[in-house]
Amino acid sequence: MARRRYKEWEGNNRFHCRGICVTGKDRAFFIASVILILLPMITFCVFLCPQLWISLPHPYPIVIYIVSGVVFSWSLSFFILASYTDPGILPRLNNQWKPINTHFKGKKVDLKWCGTCKIHRPPRAVHCSQCNNCVINFDHHCPWLGNCVGGRNYRFFLCFLFSTSLALILGSTFCIIDMVVRTIASDLDGIEAFNSMLKQNPTSIILLIYCVLGSLFVVSLSCFHLNLIRLGVSTNEYIKNTVGDGKGFCYNLFNVLCPPFLPHYTKPRGKILDDLDDENGSLYAEE
Repeated sequence: MARRRYKEWEGNNRFHCRGICVTGKDRAFFIASVILILLPMITFCVFLCPQLWISLPHPYPIVIYIVSGVVFSWSLSFFILASYTDPGILPRLNNQWKPINTHFKGKKVDLKWCGTCKIHRPPRAVHCSQCNNCVINFDHHCPWLGNCVGGRNYRFFLCFLFSTSLALILGSTFCIIDMVVRTIASDLDGIEAFNSMLKQNPTSIILLIYCVLGSLFVVSLSCFHLNLIRLGVSTNEYIKNTVGDGKGFCYNLFNVLCPPFLPHYTKPRGKILDDLDDENGSLYAEE
């Protein structure tokens, strides 16, 4: 009787859509992240957009609707892709340890042994203690995504950071525009006009504070990862003071955002075959 591999998974991951989507075990932070993304989007659409439609001359409100809708959609889409994409989990085998070396960055290096997965890890692969799996090109485990960030979803993670940074900056700008327009349109003068505007619609200042505080974190994180790309290292390598490849920012950025997709190393929808005896322990066939 053939069984799907994801149904007998040995790591801490969770599978959805019959093994197509894979996540980590920490779903509470993931739900909190979804709320933090959707709440300002809904607030902007419900409270701010109608006022901008009335206050601004056309076609400026239409442009604001289109731009904000596209950017917000990017942010949410890349978040879901980063969270539900296999980060590059390596299959567990049943190998025995022996000295194995390879050439990496022009140097001869020994492959590290993982006693849990029973494999010799490729360079830049790390065993994640949260997911209990070895991940290729491991960057870090992100609790807010509820998943590891590795070779197969790092580009989605970066695009999420960039689109969210843009969304927060645009949100702050639109809030300021709304506050300025409403203050100018008031019959009062100076601070009285500003106070009147806040009393009538405090949503703009609340959303502005949210966007500014959020951008301080997300934009800083985006700049940090841009620096990692410049150095040619991952977050894990940066913490360990690993020397980068020295190939330059543009070359590394292209390799991060535009390389071919890495394969599913574990094939979670593959079938475990009871009647085979594979010395490597990889007893599953492609679907």
